[in-house]
Amino acid sequence: MNTQAKTIEGKPFLLVGVIVLTMFLMKNSRSLLISVSLLTAISTYLMW
Repeated sequence: MNTQAKTIEGKPFLLVGVIVLTMFLMKNSRSLLISVSLLTAISTYLMW
């Protein structure tokens, strides 16, 4: 029960962090590749 609560509370927090990171990185066109790699890594982490 505790693990499920942590995951449910953690996913929205991670999503907000990803959105903020992407918006911050999108300002720098050079960091576009890094933002895409972070999105794929975090998306795969959430899929588990």
